[in-house]
Amino acid sequence: MIAELMRLYKSKESLILTLNALCKMVKNRFRDAFGYYNAVRKVLSKQNKSEKLDNELTPEEEKKYISYEELMSVPQKVKKILMDTYGEVFLSNNELSKLTKAKSLAYLRLVFDYVTLYLNVHYPLRLVWPTVYLRPVDAGNYLQGTKLHLNNFKNVRLMGAQVIDLDGSTINLIAQFLHFLINSLGQTPTKLLWRVYNNSPGEYDSNNGFSSTLSKLFVKYNGKPMSMNMIRHIVESHLIQSPTYAKLTNREKHDLHAKLLHSTFAANTSYNKIANRSTAPEVSEEAPDFSYEPTPQPPSPALKHTMLVSHAFVDLWHLIEDEKSFDKHLFSLLDEPEQDFMRYCLSKCHIKSREFDSAYNEQLDGVVKRLKMLQGATAIGDDNPGIKKEMKQLLDKLYEKGVFSTNYYTQFKRLMKLS
Repeated sequence: MIAELMRLYKSKESLILTLNALCKMVKNRFRDAFGYYNAVRKVLSKQNKSEKLDNELTPEEEKKYISYEELMSVPQKVKKILMDTYGEVFLSNNELSKLTKAKSLAYLRLVFDYVTLYLNVHYPLRLVWPTVYLRPVDAGNYLQGTKLHLNNFKNVRLMGAQVIDLDGSTINLIAQFLHFLINSLGQTPTKLLWRVYNNSPGEYDSNNGFSSTLSKLFVKYNGKPMSMNMIRHIVESHLIQSPTYAKLTNREKHDLHAKLLHSTFAANTSYNKIANRSTAPEVSEEAPDFSYEPTPQPPSPALKHTMLVSHAFVDLWHLIEDEKSFDKHLFSLLDEPEQDFMRYCLSKCHIKSREFDSAYNEQLDGVVKRLKMLQGATAIGDDNPGIKKEMKQLLDKLYEKGVFSTNYYTQFKRLMKLS
């Protein structure tokens, strides 16, 4: 039995979980069998804990490992191909009808590849998307509003059903994709994820073999295979090793790791990977500084900077106004629409240092500061109609001055709940 389980389960953690279940089954009825299985389980658990203490990437792992930035860039590569070739990601029915059948299939493959890659490098990072229905189903995975209901996924018996709040950028992409399926392709989708199979677009029957499909997409667009397990390691390692992580409260850490259905302990012991120091370039060590400096006081609640999607517009202007040589780490924390808008603002305002040129005048500066202050007020509970009305007027004024496009104007009205 043990030999067969070791053949079936390549992951030691999966083998231990299976042995846990097996021990529960035989504990009261077959004491001898329980004693044997339990002894094997304890040995494997001890080995597993010991291995987790050595969280350096092995030379073999480093060959497959990519940075968080590279991981997030893979779907953007597909998006760039779509934009360069067709001018936009989602074509209308009229535009699609002008393509030949071969070109239409090539286009659809790119669209489906882009959506598949994007969804699978964002939370919850589980191999579930091919099974996600667009209506509630018993004991199945389904999307309802902005919530992803997971009733059928690996370890569901141990963890129970989960409900995941999807971020704004993911919901925005899903909405655009469904609009494309319905209006451009004339389909009535029952599931979210689509593919081209036998030269025809359609839904996935199941998630069987999807891990291999995902890995092949990474090879196709990035030259390296990738597993969901490796993606989770990359995302958790990036979070834990970021400068802001040490400043988070335990509750904030818990909430962030919970997005991956991890505990803080599991994330730090099982998923945090560091570069192999034997292959890393030497860095001269500086003497530690033990001097004491008073802890700086936090800003007032009304102007507190929050990296929440619902405050995307104000936060981006906060970063631009207080620009510190364009902090790459803060930029990496933004989601895709925020990053796109940040790039647009930097280009639009011709930012070269902490100062703006004539494109950003004093009048506009006052508008942005007032908008920030009002958004800060709503963030601490002052959510009255008068403030909402003024925020809408200020947003309209910025739009009229050409600070952002109609698409972003619509997005930010929704995100700031002004529509």
